[in-house]
Amino acid sequence: MLLAAPASGGGKTTVTTGLLAALRAAGHTVAPFKVGPDYIDPGYHTLAAGRPGRNLDAVMCGEHRIAPLLAHGFCTPEPADVALIEGVMGLFDGRLGDGVGSSAHIAALTKSPVVLVIDTAHASLTHAAVAAGLAHFDPQVRIAGVILNRVASPRHAAEIRRGLDLAGLPVLGEIPRNPDIFVPSRHLGLVPAAEREESARQVEQLAQFIGDHVDLTALLHIAEAAPQLDAQPWDPAVALAGTGIEIPGVSPDQTPALSASRQPASHQPGQARPTGGAGRPVVAMAGGRAFTFRYPETAELLEVSGFEVVDVDPLTAPALPQDCCGLYLGGGFPEVHATELSANASLHDDIRRRAAEGMPIIAECAGLLYLCRHLDGHDMASVLPLDGAMNQRLTMGYRTATAPTDTLVARAGDQVVGHEFHRTQVVVDAEPHRDTDSTRTSDGAPQDSSPSSPHSSGLRPDPRSVAGQSSSTAEHAPLPAAWTFPGRDGVVSDGVACGSVHASYLHLHWAGTPQVAARFAKAVWQYAQRPQGAGESIAVDHSPADTGAARPDATTRAGGHADHCRQALPAGDVDAASTDRPTGAAAPELVQPGKTASASRDESAPAAPTAASPAVQESAPPPPPAVEPDLRHHGDRDVRQGLIDLAVNVRVQQTPAWLINAIVSTGNWAHYPDPSAARNALAAMHQVPRQMVLPTSGGAEGFTLIAHALRPEHPLVVHPQFTEPESALIQAGFQVTRLILDRASGFQLAAEDVPDDADLVVIGNPTNPTGRLHPREVIARLRRPGRIVVVDEAFMDATDEAESMIGPHMDGVLVLRSLTKTYGLAGVRAGYVVGDPALIERLAAQQPPWSVSTPAAAAMVAVTGDLGRAHRLDLARTVPGQRDDLVRRLTDIGLPPIDSGAPFVLLDTSSISPQSIRPALESQGIAVRRGETFPGLGPTWIRLAVRDCRIHTRLAEALDAIQASPSAFDLPVAPDQHTS
Repeated sequence: MLLAAPASGGGKTTVTTGLLAALRAAGHTVAPFKVGPDYIDPGYHTLAAGRPGRNLDAVMCGEHRIAPLLAHGFCTPEPADVALIEGVMGLFDGRLGDGVGSSAHIAALTKSPVVLVIDTAHASLTHAAVAAGLAHFDPQVRIAGVILNRVASPRHAAEIRRGLDLAGLPVLGEIPRNPDIFVPSRHLGLVPAAEREESARQVEQLAQFIGDHVDLTALLHIAEAAPQLDAQPWDPAVALAGTGIEIPGVSPDQTPALSASRQPASHQPGQARPTGGAGRPVVAMAGGRAFTFRYPETAELLEVSGFEVVDVDPLTAPALPQDCCGLYLGGGFPEVHATELSANASLHDDIRRRAAEGMPIIAECAGLLYLCRHLDGHDMASVLPLDGAMNQRLTMGYRTATAPTDTLVARAGDQVVGHEFHRTQVVVDAEPHRDTDSTRTSDGAPQDSSPSSPHSSGLRPDPRSVAGQSSSTAEHAPLPAAWTFPGRDGVVSDGVACGSVHASYLHLHWAGTPQVAARFAKAVWQYAQRPQGAGESIAVDHSPADTGAARPDATTRAGGHADHCRQALPAGDVDAASTDRPTGAAAPELVQPGKTASASRDESAPAAPTAASPAVQESAPPPPPAVEPDLRHHGDRDVRQGLIDLAVNVRVQQTPAWLINAIVSTGNWAHYPDPSAARNALAAMHQVPRQMVLPTSGGAEGFTLIAHALRPEHPLVVHPQFTEPESALIQAGFQVTRLILDRASGFQLAAEDVPDDADLVVIGNPTNPTGRLHPREVIARLRRPGRIVVVDEAFMDATDEAESMIGPHMDGVLVLRSLTKTYGLAGVRAGYVVGDPALIERLAAQQPPWSVSTPAAAAMVAVTGDLGRAHRLDLARTVPGQRDDLVRRLTDIGLPPIDSGAPFVLLDTSSISPQSIRPALESQGIAVRRGETFPGLGPTWIRLAVRDCRIHTRLAEALDAIQASPSAFDLPVAPDQHTS
């Protein structure tokens, strides 16, 4: 059966994952599928079902392969009891113009009954009318029942049931609202299951929750009533044989035998595959947390080609397997893990060396970025003379692409259908390789703009980098493109194809393009059978017949593969493109834990990069823990008794006596609290009307009120920063876009980096944990009609407050303040919001009665008086000197921190070890704030609170000792610290 919905965002993925897990827990073997090219949802399906989540994409694979692929997934690794297909977008939403690839299209092709998942929020009886309309829209699509999701109450459900009964549609379940059930997201959709250590636990909870509210027996009866599928299962060996391409190491007679005897690709990325036996060439597949996008059929086609397919995690693997003869770099989120990827220099060196020797390498999207020189300023493998950077706009859609010349995987003129889904661009000498600033629709048609000049290759060096030539006279040959496809104004070029490397943004489903798999397999076998020690690049076979041995290409011998690709480039220094950012800084990365800013979560694209990773066999161990940042982690969890506390940013160890006296002398606490006096006092302190101030139960309540009262469509949080704002938005059910600032920019925001459609922008100032104090005018430039700017100024009173956004005119602006840090009041929960009076009124309407306690209100009044003002000013005067002392001591031992305007500093310790040194510091009696729970940072980052000279000395001594001998603290040494 197929689970569909009237529109995106209705809970299909959550309900499907819960049903898969519940049916599995009930003893059923379930085969999971996803309509469309999405990589992320199948990752959750895999976790829930214990076998590979697979895709049914009629656009990339063709209508004629859908039923065979369904049968294949149903039978592999062993026959299932039921197949559960999750739809895409709304039931009838597919490719523009013809609806190809929609959920309804797949249901018709597979004769699958449809169960509608209806998000019941915001209406009641109308939902029944919508379901009735869908049921009668297309006679080839049979809607067999309805699951009501996010039901508010029994009366609410009864009203919808009444209408569905009239329409003759049975209700199969009523799922109540549950704020604890959600999946975080980032710039391209949901966060992959393989990146979240809590995924397995949450799936278990889903199984129980969904199983308690949905009639599983009724669902199984619906599936059992589906017509028999009249199709033979798709067979990878038959698919390869049908290409007519001879694979040197596998005769036609061998291939079916391999297909019958192979071990199915039913593992998760990051887990070792079973050994394939002696003599089989190894193809490495990038896996782990950074590379989670790939289809199970890719590995199956490689296995029947005679290869042992081995997962390699680019975050941790020091090198490729010794007998590796080919490398597949699929999609994923390298931008999220750029720091860790950059630290693994030994793997970069190994891949570069093998590329220079001519080892076949195929890379898609994330793989393309990994082969670049840099990604947002982080060192990458440097196989290609390109640089990658995050881009403001989403590039998404199906592409009918043509090979412009003979390449590793295609002959000139060959066409494939693939899919793009990314928010990045690659540049040659600071020039974008192609126009990626246009958001394209699911059918590939541009909405904004395509490359301006027809037949543009896009991949051109920047003439400014040519020594002695002006931009008006320098002309250079473009890098050879991997694919070309039609754009609005001409031909768009994508990626690079150089000798034995093929890298592009285009994702392909190899079941739909088996000729690509066959050509790659042929090249791998040719490389495996080369004379040992040849050490030269293998040229692409351009011969008319698809037979014969590989021929060495003399032009690529000595320089290595990267140099071969650089032949088209002039000599000279890279000249950074002109931007408003600091020189050399790339555009910050847009990442999402939910939906993209410019397209809804369930579009026809992969909702967020993570590969439909091959699934886990039921006997296999669980996937490794994940790394999506724990947004609910705060510094207090890094502190233990007896440690010097540099983790928590409370700036005084004891609450001032005058403040304690003011709190305890407030009279009878038996009365309900009244924060009116606190509101008046705070307004007077900031010289604004009282209508512009709202006392809250700490700053955290302010973020919760903002999420529930303002209900943004496209909220964006600037990271790295305090994670409570994003957590509050996610808890309220919103998809959040992350704008990731990086070290190359000094973690500095440029207003133009914020997408136009962001209607709520959250930024810290000064930002926790980077310490960046953003100029007031930069934040002011974020303001525009229809957008709300939220500024977390929890640490602003540690500065001279010149950059504060608080003032008499705050249209569209909200500023949050907290008393916790400055006055040592973490246990009292006292904060407030200042801003646009119309917005403050909306927040107040959402605030629970008596939210601000009597002690908290008394504290707010007290800190606005003379003693409070003197306390603030004293701390503001002492912080710069203490911070300078800390910075000097860290710099003296070779660990300069990031420039800070806050009472803390951010330190990158990757020069000591690629792992976190936090446990080592703890063994030295010091607690620090871990960095990996801040989006955009990794485990080598730590935040250090500014303290006094004595503590700073102790910290510097501990760091120096760890730096001198990391191995003594059970730490691996950073790659650049190794000596020969």
